[in-house]
This record gives sequence, C-alpha cells and structure tokens, in this order.
Amino acid sequence: CRIDNCESCFSKDFCTKCKSGFYLHKGRCFDKCPEGFAPLEDTMECGEGCEVGQWSEWGACTRRNKTCGYKWGLETRTRHIAKKPPKDTIPCPTIAESRMCKMAMRHCRRGKICVQEYVDVHDTIYYLCILNKRRRLSSQ
Repeated sequence: CRIDNCESCFSKDFCTKCKSGFYLHKGRCFDKCPEGFAPLEDTMECGEGCEVGQWSEWGACTRRNKTCGYKWGLETRTRHIAKKPPKDTIPCPTIAESRMCKMAMRHCRRGKICVQEYVDVHDTIYYLCILNKRRRLSSQ
C-alpha cells in the first residue's frame, strides 16, 4: 500500500483502514477531516456535513406582524436543510436571517389593517386584512 498512515488497503492506491489516530476519507488517511466533513469517532471516518438549499426571496417588510404603521421593520428569508449530517456531527449553518428594512407604507390606510397570518411551505407569506371600524357602544 502506498497510502501514508494506512493500515490496510483495497488496492495500492486506496486505503480501507487507517492507522490509529487517523481518519479515512475517500481512500486516504487524514489527521483531521477536510473542510465540510466531520470526524466520526466510532468508525474513524470523515462523514459528510450538513447541506442547505438556496435562500428564499426576502419576505415582506413587517413589524409586529403589520406591513404599515411604522417607519422601519424587518424582512426575513429562509432556506431548508437538504441533508442532515450524520449524528449531528457538524452543526448546520443558519437557515433564517433577517435584516432591517424601510416600510412601504409608513401610515396604514384608514379603516384597513393587514397582519401576517401565516407562511406556507413554499415561503409564501399570506396576510389577513380587516376593516378597522370602531363602534361606539350606546347606553339605552
């Protein structure tokens, strides 16, 4: 076997078991796993890390679940975990992030309030708009 720090080989260029203290990765032996891979102590191999999908588009600028009534709000975008790492060996990167944004409407339109109701699995944000009618209670 021509592989450094290899204990047993499948062929002269492919290791199947590394010497004590070394991790096996793609037929080679490493003292630490390459970037994006995590050491699996029980097998002394390098396992794949967490994989995440693409970022969604930035969501609507909101504050307290409203799209109006404030000068500044927050907009958020998300991404999903495409592949979890084995045994949570490598923590996944951030899957949601927010940034400050300027509200499109500083003042809410008279009589109508819109609040974020829910976000579906495709990151589409739905709003519930209600008429803001104040009724006076009269005594009889």
